[in-house]
Amino acid sequence: MARLCFRPEDEDKLAKGWPNLVVPVDGRKEDKAPAKAALKAWSVSDPIHFTEWPRKTLHRYVRAADPKCLVHTADEDAGRTMKAFETDGEPSPNEVLGGLRGVFERGWTTYPFRLRDFVYGAETIAGTDAVIGAISGAVQSAKWPTPPLGLNHLCRATIVECCAFLTLRASPAAAKDARAKLEGVLSSGGDDVKRAYSECFETLDYVTNGAAGVKRILAASAWVGLEVPALATCATLDFAADDPDYVREMVLKAEKKEPMSVRVAWIGGPPVLEGLALRKWPAAQLPSIVRDFGMLRDPAIVTLMLSLVGKSSVKDAPLVWFREHAEYARPILAKHKDAAAKMVLRQL
Repeated sequence: MARLCFRPEDEDKLAKGWPNLVVPVDGRKEDKAPAKAALKAWSVSDPIHFTEWPRKTLHRYVRAADPKCLVHTADEDAGRTMKAFETDGEPSPNEVLGGLRGVFERGWTTYPFRLRDFVYGAETIAGTDAVIGAISGAVQSAKWPTPPLGLNHLCRATIVECCAFLTLRASPAAAKDARAKLEGVLSSGGDDVKRAYSECFETLDYVTNGAAGVKRILAASAWVGLEVPALATCATLDFAADDPDYVREMVLKAEKKEPMSVRVAWIGGPPVLEGLALRKWPAAQLPSIVRDFGMLRDPAIVTLMLSLVGKSSVKDAPLVWFREHAEYARPILAKHKDAAAKMVLRQL
């Protein structure tokens, strides 16, 4: 794969699954009132943190995801959750790993992005090897009653999905062991179990088989996902890194305004960046889009940044990018005839 990023360290980040992880950050304003910030992150129906999390807020959020604290209907559960939000300090590795195994077994009726944040947040505390070992072990020892109990199988599918990116960051031995356990469950599940837990076994397919699994699922779908969606667990091109040609082919079939992850752009390379500025993301996600696509060296990135200049949701981030990449951007901007390009050129 040809290098697409300005910096080799960003190539490494993308190869290890960025933006599908959590990075704790110090000095964020939310950490001035972390209990309140954790409650807000817990309560929203759409994500407000994208990869980077305020550290103290993250610790409280992860602690609250322990099964003993999960809110269902009981006032007692709600009280334990609030106590977790108010507890300072990092949870212990044993605490988060026990919570992770419990959540997999018990299930959690919630939005998929919350589960992912919990899994990747646990990774920052207990380490990648320990987290992928806990998940793959839970999958291997899990009971699969038919019919399924509530939404437990949907929760399991989302947790399994995270293994696709955890594998990229795990040690070779831990990745090999986890893959073997996941593949064993996929191959040994009976037809009745696979029908009852279809989402989970489809997820096991594309997590362990990459593009081949994605192809099997997307063959029956008119929708092509270009990023891991916040509110669903499903096969997207993020999981097809082993077949860049397939990714490029499918991007052409996707909706032109479908939001794309920087990982899909990195897998497919320059051909999939055509028309990037026409794609639409939620306003809350745009700062992370500037951050992520700003890693890439391609004329389409200049056009994207130009389209975002002046948007209140990103403040001056596009102009900061232009200043940091002035030598690269200046000749490309010179070819643009619109007023926005001329304004940026003047500032450079």
